[in-house]
Amino acid sequence: MSVKIIVDSTCDFEPEERQALGIEMIPLTVQFGEEIFRDGIDITKEEFFQRLRASKELPHTSQINPATFLEVYERLGADGSELLVMTISKNLSGTYQSACVAAEQYTGKIRVVDSSLATTAFAMMVRIACRMRDEGHTVDEIADYLEKIRERLVIICCMNTLEYLHKGGRLSATVTILGGMLNIKPVVLIKDGHISILHKARGIKAAARWMVDYVAETGFDASLPIGFIHSDNPEGAVEVRSMLAEKATWGEEMTQGIGPVIGTHIGDGCVAIACFWKEK
Repeated sequence: MSVKIIVDSTCDFEPEERQALGIEMIPLTVQFGEEIFRDGIDITKEEFFQRLRASKELPHTSQINPATFLEVYERLGADGSELLVMTISKNLSGTYQSACVAAEQYTGKIRVVDSSLATTAFAMMVRIACRMRDEGHTVDEIADYLEKIRERLVIICCMNTLEYLHKGGRLSATVTILGGMLNIKPVVLIKDGHISILHKARGIKAAARWMVDYVAETGFDASLPIGFIHSDNPEGAVEVRSMLAEKATWGEEMTQGIGPVIGTHIGDGCVAIACFWKEK
């Protein structure tokens, strides 16, 4: 029995990557004023950040509804294939819940997996799923393994600006202005959709150095993929990769730009590392 994989657009794959992996992508949407764009289809990452920087107001993002999921389930499952659905963290979007609601109405074999995060961390989970699919594993075997390893999946991110967290109601104006005046760049840990501040540095380069040291000292699982992430800052991702390569070695890696949905809340200029912590 073949397995078909369905993902939402917050895994931030480029169209050619989705095609090469053989996955079905359902887009969330991002809205600037009256203009609505399908994430990963109607607007590129570069175009999005150009608009974001020029916009006085934060764009709106919208989750996928159950009816859209169900239509895709029925179309892809018509030949009897097992379906694996992977989504952004349920703590970041209602998309996971929509996928589950649709799965309850679907009569075929299906598993819905919360990736626990988004962007490159999500994409790393998708790559693992695709490899297991190609090796002939069942949908239950793939889903069970993903749900096991996601407990160790994290993103450590250097925030370049606090402006968008403020616009989104997550920071006060006073903290935002003070951070800008002092050139404060927080390093945050994102796990299971929850954000916690690890460190505050003066300048993005100092924040990146601290982040790299933290990842190397904490210890990541080099047998699983590692990701280097940026929001319209590819040079920053290359620099972070080089710094970590001086301290550690690994196998499979990815470098990705953040897309519109996550970029709305993170803003431009950030750099981050996605990895699986070592098993304790």
